[in-house]
Amino acid sequence: MTRAESHIRPLTMSEDYAPGAVYSRIPRRHSVTISGGVPGISRAITELLSFGRRICSLSVEVHEGVGVSGLSCTVLTTAAEADQLAKALDKFRA
Repeated sequence: MTRAESHIRPLTMSEDYAPGAVYSRIPRRHSVTISGGVPGISRAITELLSFGRRICSLSVEVHEGVGVSGLSCTVLTTAAEADQLAKALDKFRA
C-alpha cells in the first residue's frame, strides 16, 4: 500500500443512496386551488410545513364570498419529493 492509498477512507453513504441517482434539491413551484376558505388554506399550509423542506416563497389568495382559494409556493425538493408534496397537497384540491 502506498502512502497516498493509506489516507483514503471509504465513502459513507445513506441507506437510500442509489448509484447514479441525482439527489439535488432545487426550487419547484406548486399551485393548488383549495376549497374551504381560510380554514382550508390553513390546513394546506400546515401540511406544507409538516413536509419539512425549505419554503422559498408562499402566497395565498382568499376572496370573501368565493368558494375556492389559491395557494402557490416554491419549495426546495428533489423530483421524488416534489411528487410526494404534490400528492399531499392534492388532498386539499377544490
